[in-house]
Amino acid sequence: MITRSQIFWLAALVLGDAFAGVISYQFLPTRSPIHWNLHGQVDGYGAPWEVALAFPVIVAVMAGVLLGVAQIPQVATALARSGSIYGRMVIAGIAVGILIHALILLNALGKPIDVSRGIFVAFGLLFAVLGNWMGKLRRNQVAGIRTPWTLKSDVVWERTHRIGGRFMVAIGLATLLAALVFPFWAALAVLGVGVPALVVWAFVYSRRIYQEVGEGKPAA
Repeated sequence: MITRSQIFWLAALVLGDAFAGVISYQFLPTRSPIHWNLHGQVDGYGAPWEVALAFPVIVAVMAGVLLGVAQIPQVATALARSGSIYGRMVIAGIAVGILIHALILLNALGKPIDVSRGIFVAFGLLFAVLGNWMGKLRRNQVAGIRTPWTLKSDVVWERTHRIGGRFMVAIGLATLLAALVFPFWAALAVLGVGVPALVVWAFVYSRRIYQEVGEGKPAA
């Protein structure tokens, strides 16, 4: 579920991002950097309105969709078992998106910001934070490690998320370290290997646990 205070913070984040975009618009160059290649070099430019205003619209739509999904009765009932965890996850995801937009804006305004490196720092932080919360997330249809077997059993869900959350934290911290210390491509490699490995592990592990316990008893 998402609490009223979490909705307030989401609204504040979205409006703050929009305000920053509006204020920055008049100072942006006609051709503003908007895309970077695998070497961290700018390979795409956009008009000031794209850099300043398009991203806040995208963030607002994402926040609206995530909030809307949580209001579907069946989904809301399932998410209620997790307390405020889903709301925290939504806020974290939106905050990271806004952080990336801030990096792009600062770079376009002439600040010496390494956007490519900053993006992977942001993703590393997000993975670590979400992974830390995974063990507290209860079975639902929209958030978490959703395999055919975790969705059938509370026991399989919780055991998979307890270990999977640790893997996510490890991937996030490794990505963060790589982005801060090593060349840009190192962080990309960590995510490029870590995320598929996590997906494969989740399918194999949850299937094996399901074979051992079946649907099991609802976990406390």
